[in-house]
Amino acid sequence: MPIARRCAAGIVVLAVMLGLAVQARAQALKHLPADSVVVFKLNNPEAVSEKLGAMAQKLGLANLDPALADPLSAVKKQFNLQQGFDQKGEVAVAMLMPPDGEDEPRFMALFPVSDYQAFLKNFANVKAEGELSSFTMPGEEEPIFSANWGNFAAISPWKDLLAKKPEGIEVAGLPARQLQDNHFVVYVNAKYLGAKFLPQFQQMRPAILAQMEAELGADKNFNQKFTPVMKSLVDRFFAFAELALKEGQAATFGLTLTNEGINMTAVGDFVADGYMVKAMGALKSGNAPLVAGLPNRKYFAWGGVAMDPQAMASLVEDMVAPVRAELAKVEEAKPFMPMFDTARTMVEAMDSMAFGYVVPEGQPGQVSMLQQVAVTTGNARKIAELNRQYLQGSGELMKSLMGTGNANMAVTMNVQPNAKQVDGVSMDTFSMQFKMDPNDPAAAQAQMMMNMMYGPNGMSGFMGAVDERTYLAVVGGDEQLLTQSVASAKSKDAGLMGAAHIQAVSGQLPPQRGAVMFLALDNVIAEVVKFAGMMGAQIPLRLPPDLPPVGMSIGTEGSSVRVDAHISTTLIENLVSAGIQMQMMMQQQRQRPPQGGL
Repeated sequence: MPIARRCAAGIVVLAVMLGLAVQARAQALKHLPADSVVVFKLNNPEAVSEKLGAMAQKLGLANLDPALADPLSAVKKQFNLQQGFDQKGEVAVAMLMPPDGEDEPRFMALFPVSDYQAFLKNFANVKAEGELSSFTMPGEEEPIFSANWGNFAAISPWKDLLAKKPEGIEVAGLPARQLQDNHFVVYVNAKYLGAKFLPQFQQMRPAILAQMEAELGADKNFNQKFTPVMKSLVDRFFAFAELALKEGQAATFGLTLTNEGINMTAVGDFVADGYMVKAMGALKSGNAPLVAGLPNRKYFAWGGVAMDPQAMASLVEDMVAPVRAELAKVEEAKPFMPMFDTARTMVEAMDSMAFGYVVPEGQPGQVSMLQQVAVTTGNARKIAELNRQYLQGSGELMKSLMGTGNANMAVTMNVQPNAKQVDGVSMDTFSMQFKMDPNDPAAAQAQMMMNMMYGPNGMSGFMGAVDERTYLAVVGGDEQLLTQSVASAKSKDAGLMGAAHIQAVSGQLPPQRGAVMFLALDNVIAEVVKFAGMMGAQIPLRLPPDLPPVGMSIGTEGSSVRVDAHISTTLIENLVSAGIQMQMMMQQQRQRPPQGGL
């Protein structure tokens, strides 16, 4: 029924356009089928329409489209939704799997009503059909069916979906709270999907691996000794995907509007005593700042992560052990096998890490564009020794993979233990240089890009134990950055987070975090504009300094893992304003007559 499907799509569009929510009563899910695959849930469209309208006016978007000043009124007018609709209630749209013989999913929607009979008068050709009613949407001929379930009008193009009131969807834990607390939520019935598709996935898994093995066997340029290694690597991804299907209970994505900006939350919930919850224990949620020890500089991005060393090492072992076992059978790979043990032992020695990608002070091509500071806590002396071994092994691996057999490229790695003293701290130095054939155009272009990324002398850095518990690595920076980083790592300085525009963003993220990251879009854009100018492309885009970054965090709660993000209203306003100004300037430049013209 193509018309009915278009109507169902129209229901989804209507629900999405009705807006986001402020308050939730969590009643709608009690009236939806338990086998609903995906549910789109919105609460109190009236209040959120006001927020969206205020934001549109503040950003100047309402001047471009007046309907954005009052989105709810515009949608109600378009769909003639004038009577009986409870603007403070919940709207829910459920997607269900198609029955046998159909290809496309089915939909049903719940609209909150203050007067069901008045609600029906919004539509044409209303007819009573037993306990149901039917009507037609504007511009459509196929009927839509409706039933009155509590304070809701349940509507669907498929009459049989409304023949019996469903048993409802049961959601518990953090996903249930997200369905209540967020303005707009997408709920995925992971438990139902897992039960339905797990057998198919288990049947497909060996077939996909066999097909991959056949394709690798037909590739004359591939070393066939590594075929079992590749199969094992791909199979590890399948193994974790199968676990997610087995143990997944629910997933939600929520979005909330506040005066401060937009908050987004993604949640995955699993069986409480399953492997996935055990693996989540590798992330150590708490209220620590996570970025202590980083110097107070400008960054493209920065953040930190706290770990349970034993749980993380166990997770890494589960992921790589089968791959390592196959790799050990390949004679050419045996010199690199110690790197696996080094990496695992290093993870066991680490408690947390703070990292930052520094905005370079200098011109691209003259200084490294990739400047990173990392401060690790744990057994610092052990980390220093293991990192030294790992880098030396990485150098040998790079030469094996990139240097030998390629006349146009040579890679050299040099590690010098205890080669640098900074304020009483002994630092190792390392450098990796890439030399390309200048007579080969492609190699010469690659060399130019390498110089842009790492500077003319290749990638280099400093590493060392600042004290028994603190290990510092500085990659690509100059002496000033190194000196500042040593001082900050010694003092465990968290001053980077003291700026008001950063504190405001951090305060919008959950206080219990296992990982956090901030992305400074203003610094990223400024560097792109500068680089484009060097290449001859003038971009008329200017942003004020110190705009709020985009903030993100990862944490665990019970049997759930959650990812949160915050985008500040101030950042949105400035990006929109700068974009409009840039568009106007570019339009003026196109309209400006050429010099010497009439």
